[in-house]
Amino acid sequence: MVVTTFRTTADLEELLSQAARRTGKARSEIIREAIGVYCRELLKDDKQTWFDELSSSHFQPIRSGKKDLATNPDHLRKAMRDAARRSHPD
Repeated sequence: MVVTTFRTTADLEELLSQAARRTGKARSEIIREAIGVYCRELLKDDKQTWFDELSSSHFQPIRSGKKDLATNPDHLRKAMRDAARRSHPD
C-alpha cells in the first residue's frame, strides 16, 4: 500500500472517529472505502437519471393493450359515424 497524507477539519476527524468506533474498522479502512466509493461514482461514464434507473429495473409501464385513440381505426370509424349523424339528422 501507498501512504498518503492529507489535512482534515476537526469536524471530519470526529465523524471519522465515531464511524471507526461504531463499525470496529480502522480509520484508514474507512477512508479507503470512502475515497473508493466517491471516485468510482465520480468517474462513471454512464450516469443515469432516476427515470433511467427505474425503467431499467423491474418497474415497467403498464400496457393497456389499447392503442392511441387518435390512430385507433375502430375509434376513428365510430367518431366518423357519430360526426356524420350529427351533420345529417334523420
